[in-house]
Amino acid sequence: QAREELKTELDALLKNYPKEKVPRPVFAWLGTSFAADKNYPEGWRYLKYAITPKKPTDTKVVVWRAAGRSALEAGAYEESLRPLEIVLQVEENKYRQAETNYFLGRAHLALKDPERARKATEACLTLKPQGELNAKARLLLGDIAMAQGDPNTAAQYYVPVVELYSTDPATATKALRRAISALELKGGKESLKSAKRYREKLEKLQNAAQSAPRD
Repeated sequence: QAREELKTELDALLKNYPKEKVPRPVFAWLGTSFAADKNYPEGWRYLKYAITPKKPTDTKVVVWRAAGRSALEAGAYEESLRPLEIVLQVEENKYRQAETNYFLGRAHLALKDPERARKATEACLTLKPQGELNAKARLLLGDIAMAQGDPNTAAQYYVPVVELYSTDPATATKALRRAISALELKGGKESLKSAKRYREKLEKLQNAAQSAPRD
């Protein structure tokens, strides 16, 4: 379980002996290790050799989960769909079901399929996730509406995150920026007034972040 040494050996093997059969658990361990550290591109490099799309039960759920997330974050959106769908079929934990639907929503939006993105993200919220996942799903629904040229609906998702669900500065900043864009595109006296108020709030938030002490 010396990760860097194993990585070096596997890379050499893949380069020089691509047809050599390496046991899948080796790729699974290395890939999930990188995924656990949020090094998703590196995780996906190995996890794609660890999964069995034609025989889902031959791969453990934890590996499917890591593969789906890693492929998504690595930008391999099409490849992320199958692992995420398999996780959804076997996952019993409600929060993880919601999270997987959110990831599917992101993948479908990246693949320019807003309707499937919307259905998956709505399925996430139907499971009533708490905390940051709730805020992220609402922001994603706003993004989907914006992608469909509907700033009015987008604002209906962004504004509640600003007012109710942004529990940390990073989420609040994202929500404010997106709400401002949607409200300005929507137009109208009240929308523009709200956009101005949010700009002031965003400026205060950014100033507070800049003046915060750093370790």
